Parts: sequence; C-alpha cells; structure tokens
Amino acid sequence: MLKRMFLLIALLAALLVGCQPTTSKSENSAEQVCKDLLLFKTSFEQLKAMKGTATPAELDAQWEVVRRNFQNLTQAAANLETVELSGVDEALTNLADARDQMPEDATTDQILTELEEELAAVAQSVEQVNTDLKCAG
Repeated sequence: MLKRMFLLIALLAALLVGCQPTTSKSENSAEQVCKDLLLFKTSFEQLKAMKGTATPAELDAQWEVVRRNFQNLTQAAANLETVELSGVDEALTNLADARDQMPEDATTDQILTELEEELAAVAQSVEQVNTDLKCAG
C-alpha cells in the first residue's frame, strides 16, 4: 500500500511538470491530453511489468485500469484536431482480442509472453501519439 502511495505521489509530481504541446485548439485541452496520455502510458507499463509478479486476476484488473485510462484519453483528445488515437485504439483492440484467445488457466508469464507482439504494437502507437503531441516525458 505504501509503495502504491509513493507511486501515486511520483505520478502526480510528473503530471505537475506538464507537457509542451505545439498546436491545439486550446492549451488546457492539449495539457489534459498530455496528462491523460501519461496516465495511460504509466498504467500500460505497469501491466507489462507484471510478468512473474502477478496472478492472472491481477493482470486482468490492471488491464481494466489501462482500458479506463484509454477512455479518459479518448475523451480528452476529442477536442483536439491534432490528436489521432486510431492507431492506439486498433492496437488495444488487437491486444484485447489476443488476450481473449488465451486459455483461462494460463499464467501471467504465459499471457505476457504470448502477447509480446501486441504489447509492443500498443507501446509503439502510444509513442507516436506522444511524439505528435510533443508531450514532456
């Protein structure tokens, strides 16, 4: 619990640093998209890091956090013409479809090993959005 509290504090500190978007309808909208992108990236990295440390149920719970953070990112980005999330959306859909094909008795290590390509595709598409927005971090 204390570890999560420190992680939350570190994440909030990183969010306060902000981002440096170039063009957008409004600075506040772009800043919110950068914050939501950072939250999404953080939750996604936590998902990938669960190999060897979590149960499949914990992995699925973290997957729900990732999905929720993507929904928040999508809502924030709806006001910006400069944000294109279709690549991330497609990569997440492919990841979810591949996860649904995994046997229910698969271990976390098996799941994450089998999904390496899909996880890499999500990470690559997120980095493209980050580059396009020129968010800090």
